Amino acid sequence: MKNRWSWCFLFLLTVFSCGFISGKIFEVPGVAIDNHINPLHAVSILFTFLTAVVITVFFQTNKDVNNIANSIIIKRIDKVIEIIDVLQDDVETGSIATERAPSVVKRIHDSLKCIWTNIDEQSIKVSTKFQSLEDETRKINDLLTNTPAKKATELTPPVSVKSGKYSYNPARITEIAKHIEDLKNNLFKAQLEVNRSLQVLK
Repeated sequence: MKNRWSWCFLFLLTVFSCGFISGKIFEVPGVAIDNHINPLHAVSILFTFLTAVVITVFFQTNKDVNNIANSIIIKRIDKVIEIIDVLQDDVETGSIATERAPSVVKRIHDSLKCIWTNIDEQSIKVSTKFQSLEDETRKINDLLTNTPAKKATELTPPVSVKSGKYSYNPARITEIAKHIEDLKNNLFKAQLEVNRSLQVLK
């Protein structure tokens, strides 16, 4: 930031000096230049130049900061989606370690909470609310860890625990997969909206 201000000052000084020297050296036929500078006019011109430079530097700096923040948010959502993909792969095998299931969901929840907090702080407009993501992660956690009794119409219980692992019947696997896809779709939609705001800033 300090270097940027230094360069702007040098540029302003160079432009002013070039204009002053050109006025002394060259004469344009039919154009009379007053060699006496009105102090008020000089201050007015200098103030105009400084205002233009300050505004340019301020808005450019803010734009650069916003672009960086948006890019980080998009990458962070990508990382969460990678974690969700790994969880989905584990579930599709039909079983997952009892300590892993809730810890992965908690990690996803906490990461999303952090991301959406920053989205709000950066005033980025996304239609997906954190509450809906939180509801989805809680539903997934419940489906992964809740062990209801087997119904009479079911050959196997939806969830059972054996040898330190949760095991899921095909219906429960399908149900979990659906909610995982819903969560990923919401995150993908949010990524598009954050990226759209990034494009507007460029």
